[in-house]
Parts: sequence; C-alpha cells; structure tokens
Amino acid sequence: MYDLAIIGGGPAGYSAAFEAIKFKKKVILFEASEIGGTCLNSGCIPTKYLNHVSEELSFLKKADVYGISVNDVVFDYLKSWNYMQDKIFQLKEGLILGLKSGNIDIVYGKALIIDNTTIACNELEYIATNILICTGSKPKKPFRNDENVVTSDGLLKIKKVPESLLVLGGGVVAVEFANIFAELGSQVTICIRGDRILRGWDKEIVVGLTQQLKKRGIKILNKCSQDEMSMRQADVILSALGREPDLDIESARRLKLQTDEGIAVDDNGMTSIPNVYAAGDVISKSSQLAHVAMYQGERAVQAMLSDDKSVKIPVVTKCIYVGMEVASVGYTLEESKMAGINTISAKQVMGSNARTLILDGDRGFIKVIADADNDILVGAHLMCERAGDMISELSLAVNEKTRIDELIRNVKPHPSFCEEITGALKMLKTKM
Repeated sequence: MYDLAIIGGGPAGYSAAFEAIKFKKKVILFEASEIGGTCLNSGCIPTKYLNHVSEELSFLKKADVYGISVNDVVFDYLKSWNYMQDKIFQLKEGLILGLKSGNIDIVYGKALIIDNTTIACNELEYIATNILICTGSKPKKPFRNDENVVTSDGLLKIKKVPESLLVLGGGVVAVEFANIFAELGSQVTICIRGDRILRGWDKEIVVGLTQQLKKRGIKILNKCSQDEMSMRQADVILSALGREPDLDIESARRLKLQTDEGIAVDDNGMTSIPNVYAAGDVISKSSQLAHVAMYQGERAVQAMLSDDKSVKIPVVTKCIYVGMEVASVGYTLEESKMAGINTISAKQVMGSNARTLILDGDRGFIKVIADADNDILVGAHLMCERAGDMISELSLAVNEKTRIDELIRNVKPHPSFCEEITGALKMLKTKM
C-alpha cells in the first residue's frame, strides 16, 4: 500500500517523488525504460553536451585571434560520444541514488492503471491512494520510411558525424541539432513547411538566429511541400516535426480519462478521475519543457498531499542553445499588442558590451517589453551570450509583476553580460 504511485521517472516523475517524501509519504515509482526520461537520456542533457563540444571546437578553429596557436585540430566523435554516455550515466546514477536514499521504491516495467487506486506491472498489482501519470512525450513518427531517416532519439545513437544532414522541421529540436552538426562538420540543410523557423518566437530573434545559422553554412529552405521533403536526400535525415504525448490511448478510454491531445488536467494537475493526476509532457497543451514538467510534478503532489489548493501558473521561460544563446519569457511584442496592453519596448544591442567584445561574440540583443500603464515588465527576449542564465532575473520580474524602477535599482557587476539588462530597462523607462 502506497500513498503515491508515479508512472514515469522523467523530470515530472522524479521531482514529484522528491516532493512527496517531504510529506513523509510512501512512494513507488514505475519506469518503463530509463530513469531520467527523455531529458536526461535523449534530450536536454546530451544535446547541451554536444552543443558545448561544438562550441569548443569552433573556438579552437579561431584561437589564433587570441594569440593561441593550435595546429592540426582533430575531432574524434566516437570518443566524445562515449564521454557523453559517461556523463549521462553519472547523472542517472546520482538520480537513482537520491531516489533510493529517500526510500522511494523503483519498479522497472510498463505500468498499467487498472482503476484509480490500482496499478499492474510485471504481473503484480500495487495499491496507492494517489496516482500521478508522468509518461512524457515521444517524437512524432516520421512520414518517410527510408532506413536513413531518424528521430532525435535515433540521431543521438549514431556514433559518427554524417557528411550530410537533412533536418525536416524548424522547431527548437531541429535548430539545435542543425547547429551542432554543422559545427561538427556536416553539410546541413533545414527544410520547413512554413515561412520561417521557430514559429511563435520573437521575430527579431528568428531573424537573428536565421542569420547565425546561415553564417555557419546551414541552408534553410522554406515553404517546402511534403513531396519535396520526401524527395530530398542526405546521409542522415532527421525528422524533427514535433513530439506527442506518450499516452496509452486504449487505457485512457477504458478508464474514461478525459483527453485532448494529451491528458486533460486542472491547474493542480488533477484529471477527470478522482485521485489520479498527471504532469509534464503527457498533459494536454504541454509546453514540453523539462523545467515546467518539474514544477507541475511538484505542484500536483502539493495539491494531493496538503491543504494548499491555491495555484499560481508561472509564465513559461524558453531557451535555445545554439552558440549565442536565445531565451524568452512572457509576451512577444505582437502578442502584447493583441492582448490589448499599452505596450512599449526597448532593445539594447550587445555590440558595445565589453564581455561580448572580449569573446568576439556575434551581434546580439536584449529586448524588454512593458505595460506602460502599470510600469511593469510583461516580456523579455534575449539573443546573446549566457541568455539562458540571465533570463531567470527577468522571468522572476514578469511573474512577480516587478516595477521597472525596482529592476533598475538592482546594481549589476561590471564588466558583465547582464549589465545590459539595466541598459535596456533604462531605455524603456525613457519611453514611459
């Protein structure tokens, strides 16, 4: 008998497990594949590792600018790939140790929900007061059946750099992999059905990132028909046309679980079935971001195991790691105007920033968007070095509706990348 049974050991699942033991509850965690989920095993962690390797290789190629003489740079992808597996193993072992240290029972196998208190796995049944579904998402099935067509999972299993890589799709996964393998030596082509990559992102970020990718030798073909996508060839073809909830549809129907392109839940993660919750990529309209899944898993546990039923939905922070990083939170300029906000914006370019000049970095910017009537920040969009780290300050400001004056009073270190945030905010203030 358990207080909580969690199906899925990815970010939502393990975060929920750690949260539950704070309430001194008995927890069991079911995992059909590998602890850590997509993020640790075939998503966030390996791609960020490869991005780091590609950037280090890029630096070595231009090191003579800094007076560093590097001759005959040789890159061994297989050696680097094995090192990546070691890092994944270390992180996974640390995670498993943490779960076991919390007396969380781990069962490997495909779990099937029988009813709102019963789970079957490996021909055994387990009883739990509450159930949390965190089965995540999976790449959409490729529409091409060629043997050289892979999803993101498959691309990470290949142990050599392909001479040519065709990327079908223009989302974050597509862009990050295109950038990585272009830097590692592949001839990369991105093929998209629309007018531009990264639909829904700030337009200036899209323009800037498109220029950066082209500068790295990546061809971007837009308005491609499915026939054209089917005909184009390369040594490896990455199908990066999105992800979908990893949901057992038959079980959902049998349980009468309400679904809408994922499991429908309320703000606390409760499904249409009493005592059954869901979190992460498996829920309807998921952002498919690991950090959001972690929050949702923790929030679901707090709702089911405590008297705190209040909820405040945070504004989602998004990042892209492509050398010069991209980060975004809150409204874009277009979205804020559509929402009826009396919008003002300001953009601070990074060309004169000392740290950017030292790194010989690409031209970037920090854009901030505010509600002029209330003097609060409603959005921020960064394309610059360390954007993924700097966005946290602005994310907090958007979520807490911090006034612009208060943000300006926060003195930044010099020289730093983040001091340009203050520059952007001061520009914004002059427009109020």
